[in-house]
Amino acid sequence: KSSFVGLPTPGAAAAMASIVYFTPEPLTNEFFAAGIMAYMVLMAFFMVSTLPFFSVKKLKAPPEHLGLILVGLSISVAIAWRYNQGVILLGSTLYAMSGPIQYAWQRRAAAKSGESAIRAAAAAGESDSSATKLM
Repeated sequence: KSSFVGLPTPGAAAAMASIVYFTPEPLTNEFFAAGIMAYMVLMAFFMVSTLPFFSVKKLKAPPEHLGLILVGLSISVAIAWRYNQGVILLGSTLYAMSGPIQYAWQRRAAAKSGESAIRAAAAAGESDSSATKLM
């Protein structure tokens, strides 16, 4: 399988833990607390959904790019080390949103391929009708 079905538990746990890490003080703003509750409900929905979520199994690194990948990972770790609260929150939220984004992307690709098939069928029909007119 190339993707997870539903948000994996570690991904949802990381999303919840990142909020706690990002805001370690007790919440006094009711609007912010309501936003966090909505975020938690959204994560719960993603966990039980059938949305496809990104899996590391899809990543294939060509051997000639390993040095560049190592440099990129090193820079990413340095940025995460310096701005850890924001980076962890952003990373976990982006992963949680990868499911709906991947679903929308697949739907769009399917719609485009359906439109192409309709156009091809229409073009084939036009060529058949023009061939019939010639006979």
